[in-house]
Amino acid sequence: MQNFPLYKRFYYHYLGLVYGFTRWTNRRRLLGLRLSTLVKGLAFAPLLWVWRQDGGDWPLGLALVLGLGVLWLYWRARRVGYMKFVGEETAVPSDNLEPLPPNQRIALTASGIFGVSNREERHLLVPAEAWRTPLGDHTVMIQPQPGRFLYQFFNGATLQTVRRGCLIHGLTFHNVLAVAFLSSWGEEQVSLRGLYQGEDGIGQNRKRRTIYLCFDDADAERAFWHTIVYDARERRKT
Repeated sequence: MQNFPLYKRFYYHYLGLVYGFTRWTNRRRLLGLRLSTLVKGLAFAPLLWVWRQDGGDWPLGLALVLGLGVLWLYWRARRVGYMKFVGEETAVPSDNLEPLPPNQRIALTASGIFGVSNREERHLLVPAEAWRTPLGDHTVMIQPQPGRFLYQFFNGATLQTVRRGCLIHGLTFHNVLAVAFLSSWGEEQVSLRGLYQGEDGIGQNRKRRTIYLCFDDADAERAFWHTIVYDARERRKT
């Protein structure tokens, strides 16, 4: 973030606060009501006051814009998952790659759309694990709640791009890898067994998905990055 101009840093800090606040108020309740409902109601309070005071068209219009603006901020924040990814120029790894051995799990924090069977959900900064199967398929498993797991899968053939960057949410800027791939998991109801065993023909109507992975240290990030790039290069040789 230090490399960005001052106006961009200010803008990203503003976005982070907006996303953090809207998500927090959507997840908290007071007397049975979501705090976001109370915030939206307060945003329209000036409109009611100006209307009752017969304050004129301009004040009435400005108060309406304020209320609608708050509604739009909540809608937009939810639509983008309460986060923004800012990518950076990433050097391509050299030929001296050091992939992880199969089934070695890496602990991380993940964001994006994950699913199980025919259900998909969007999550932000939840505990996760990632590993590579012996056949070169990659599994990212998140645990949004104790005992509840959701997944994303990709391999060297479906991998699209890998970018380093910053995930902006709240007051913290998280260094992440943004992994984009073509997925048939979720609405196409692909079996977990078929994906894990590397079967082909997992569906033609694939959707492009991007998940954001935040690692505990730079060594874990580099190991995961090298592994998926290695598998992508090996798959494209065949």
